[in-house]
Amino acid sequence: MTDSLRNKPAILSFQGYTTIYSLIEQEVEGLTDTQLDWTSANYAWADWSIRNNVSHMASSLFRWFLIRWGHQRYAPSNVFSVPDMPTLYPDNIPYESELSFLAQVPTRRMDDSRYWDMEVILGKLSDAINVVRTLLDRETLDFMQKHHIIPEQIGQWKNLETMKPGTVYQDSSNPPRWCLTLEGTCWHLYYELVTHLYNVQRIKKAQGIPTRSDLPQEGYWTLPHWDRSEA
Repeated sequence: MTDSLRNKPAILSFQGYTTIYSLIEQEVEGLTDTQLDWTSANYAWADWSIRNNVSHMASSLFRWFLIRWGHQRYAPSNVFSVPDMPTLYPDNIPYESELSFLAQVPTRRMDDSRYWDMEVILGKLSDAINVVRTLLDRETLDFMQKHHIIPEQIGQWKNLETMKPGTVYQDSSNPPRWCLTLEGTCWHLYYELVTHLYNVQRIKKAQGIPTRSDLPQEGYWTLPHWDRSEA
């Protein structure tokens, strides 16, 4: 990333967030409930249906950006206390009254009893992506590089250490812990969206349904060790 972008709106460095929703919407358009809910025990990537994948996409965005990065309003949720946490939502946390249903369900998806119809799920996914885009439009890349959280558990985002150097690093005061910058969080969730879109396409192919969108050639699914098997 060139220094010329450091003091400009971060959205200039994250153009994928301006197009990813339309790719997902296009991929699920016109699918029947049977196609949306198809799963298979033969493949780990088919354990979740298309509907489940899209619900998880939305839930993950709400969970990371409104709870983990918005936890000045909550007891810390899955993150260790960090000094000088920025207040990203000074007026109110978006969708706060719904968060227990959007982002705090053990399934790691939105509450199926409330958000099941694909049109409803897509609406919430659009809302969640817009939360991120609002931050990216408002904050500079420099701001996003200076602030971090320390998740309690190391997850897929640890791959950013090599994929996006500097967005993930060891806590100098407690080396077993790893810091994830706001920039890194944006990359992590974007890569998650792309990778779950990849899964949606695999599930469609397994059902003999043609794919409709051009999958971005980036994200966790491109890692050398990733399971890219198909039915």
